[in-house]
Amino acid sequence: MKQKKRIGLIIGIVAIIIVAFAAAFILIKMGEANTPSSSQVQAQTEGGSNTAITPAPSLAQTDTQEKSSGLSSDQNDFIHSLIGTDESTLTAQEKLDQIDFSNRIFSPEYHPAISLVVETGFDAGTPSGAPWTCVITPDGDQTKTFNFQFNQDVSASKIVWQVSLFPFSGGPATSSDKPGCLLQSGELSGTAKSLTVDFSKVYAAETAFFHPQLSKYTFRASGNLLFQISGAGVTTALGKQTTIPLRTYYVRAFPVDSTGVSISDAGTGLPILYGDPTPAKATSSLIRKFSVKFSLMPARDSGTVTYNGEFPNDFRDMSEVTMLNTGSKTYSVLPSGFPTNTQKLLLQVGLSDFAAGDWNNTPGLVYETSITAADSIFQALGDVNSYGISLDFSQFVPADSALPDNEYIHYYVRAISMTEGTQPGTASASYSETIIINYGKYQAGDFKYYPEIKISPEVPTIESLSFTPVRWEASDWQYHYIVTRQPTEKEVFMGFGSNSPYSGYPVGTKIDFTPHPENKSWWEEAWDAITDFFGSIADFAAKLVNWISNAYADLKSGIINIAVSALPDSWQGPMRTALTALADYGLASIGIPPSLPNFDELANMGTDYLATVAMEQAGIPADSIITYGAEELAGKIGDELTSSAKSASPNPMNWDFVKLDPDYLYKPAYLTIELYNPYSEPTPAGKLSFTMDKFMDMSKNGFDPTITRLYALYGSSYVCLFKPVFGMEIPSLAPGQHLSVPVILEPYVGIPLPGCSAPVSTEGFQHMYSLGEYDCNLGITYDLPPVTEASKKQGHTEEAIYSYTSQGSFFSFALDPCDSYSK
Repeated sequence: MKQKKRIGLIIGIVAIIIVAFAAAFILIKMGEANTPSSSQVQAQTEGGSNTAITPAPSLAQTDTQEKSSGLSSDQNDFIHSLIGTDESTLTAQEKLDQIDFSNRIFSPEYHPAISLVVETGFDAGTPSGAPWTCVITPDGDQTKTFNFQFNQDVSASKIVWQVSLFPFSGGPATSSDKPGCLLQSGELSGTAKSLTVDFSKVYAAETAFFHPQLSKYTFRASGNLLFQISGAGVTTALGKQTTIPLRTYYVRAFPVDSTGVSISDAGTGLPILYGDPTPAKATSSLIRKFSVKFSLMPARDSGTVTYNGEFPNDFRDMSEVTMLNTGSKTYSVLPSGFPTNTQKLLLQVGLSDFAAGDWNNTPGLVYETSITAADSIFQALGDVNSYGISLDFSQFVPADSALPDNEYIHYYVRAISMTEGTQPGTASASYSETIIINYGKYQAGDFKYYPEIKISPEVPTIESLSFTPVRWEASDWQYHYIVTRQPTEKEVFMGFGSNSPYSGYPVGTKIDFTPHPENKSWWEEAWDAITDFFGSIADFAAKLVNWISNAYADLKSGIINIAVSALPDSWQGPMRTALTALADYGLASIGIPPSLPNFDELANMGTDYLATVAMEQAGIPADSIITYGAEELAGKIGDELTSSAKSASPNPMNWDFVKLDPDYLYKPAYLTIELYNPYSEPTPAGKLSFTMDKFMDMSKNGFDPTITRLYALYGSSYVCLFKPVFGMEIPSLAPGQHLSVPVILEPYVGIPLPGCSAPVSTEGFQHMYSLGEYDCNLGITYDLPPVTEASKKQGHTEEAIYSYTSQGSFFSFALDPCDSYSK
């Protein structure tokens, strides 16, 4: 029995030995099959020569390599460990609370050597460096002096100054730089202390830039409304009340050294408003109905005012006077009792009473003139023997031969006192009593009253309007990427593996490079590289900024070389000129700053808009832009945007098939306006404005911690959440054309609020963001033809007082910035 057991044990041992030898033989063969040959190793090394990390597997590591392609399980585990999950579910407010605005790549801070200080208001006021507080009106003094405030000691060779329609890039510059849409520039001595700009020339340059073929309706002369007067009738003097919509110009000055390089940053420019201010909320018809009007007195008779002699022509408290055609064609009026802080007095003469309409939309208006607080005539209004303000009736009354018999023409006259509103670009208005001047032949009898007819302007309809709130970046946005194309094994493993597609990283896979030192794996060098890559936010920012800069350069060169096949040869040259300009200012025109890595995603919303504006600049008539390739051009602009940003974002693995994940990136708030031209002719061009602001309820000051803190920080009840938009170009639309207009909004951070000196801080903005609903005001004001021309086009031929129902399209709504809106 024992012998049998011994034999069985021997047989078992022999069997184990045989199995062990067989297993060893199989493992050796497998190792030979999986061990790269010398030529394979060389090829793999060459394939990975351009990557950031190229470690070679050791002999010990080959023992654990996978059967499929010679890659170890640890290698695969490491690659799979980079696959990210969906974005965290933090709220917008929670994300905002985590943002450090002082170290924010998307909103870089610039430190120019020179800041500009200018008088606020319309023509005179308190010097300030606050943006959007200086309003230059076309009928006032259009020169403005900017004083220099030096932020550091400089020894400059000269000082360069520039005026642009869009913000400057802000960083260092040279004296030879010519940014896109530069309207004016010049040089001063290195010791200059101020700069004077003539904004009438700036406006002319902008008009020529956007509208090479000037509109026949654009005119403004000597502060008066001038009309073509003929003997056809009384209402031939009715014409266009010329309103120039507000637009923003950016002014900067920077010192340069002997090589022409700026000393410190050049700055983004001080925003200055040019155009006619809009009514402040305090001047609504409801409030004005109960307001006290100031006095307006007419002289006894036409001609020069006198205080001497037996029959002095002085001012009398009368509401109605007669003016004969045989006398002087001037008549003087004296306003008094208007607010002491008046910056401008506006005088208007019309053919109907002023019961309806604000000062910038006055039915039946035939004449308008103004004086400012700086004018000698204005300063003399308070004198005992003031000569008042003279109105020139020769500019609008009919010829004597055209005057009706036995009828006086009823002219209404009023004065408007205008003061600076709290909101940027607005004016608060006070109105005088209305006086009537009856003009006609001697012994004329009754008055003739003309019917009032409202004309609807043929402007684009707004089919829809939407607001999309800010998507704040995640606090760890820089670690998150996404696969943009299918990579091969060799690309993923940096030279190792096959040329077959790597199934673990299909397009759309999210990659998370968040360093986890405690999770160091077999590929320890890779973890070290990731940690080093993100070790310095400054170094990463430099890499990202350089990538964005190169992408912009590619975009510019691509746009300039776009060809629109449908264009006739005569338009190819102007189109190339327009595309060259578009390459410089295009993204800025819809508000995209040059620091967003997802600029292509944002700009693709506005390709139709960019194409239409470019074709308008090329001088292509609006009714031809669809025929001659607007859609084709929009498509090519979109292709260039996609192409310019297709290269891989900087990443620690040096992979060229990944980009920063847009789900984790900052995406600014934006408006989308869908316009449509339902008419058989092109619509006029216009200008868009948008504000999102509010007045805090100061009754809660001391009780509401948010309001209390904001008032303590800035001393103002007025807050503005996003930087206002003034003067965005709305091109002429072809008949039947639909146009989507995106408006990117930028947080109001780093600059002072109107009337304040301290810039809005991160803390201040976060408080502002949590204030609840804001007042949103969108307006598009169009360059309308004279109302008499529009009335004839619509079939009206009778003598009447014609007026437009509006000057454009206007919407107001209340909105919490965290909410979406659509209408």
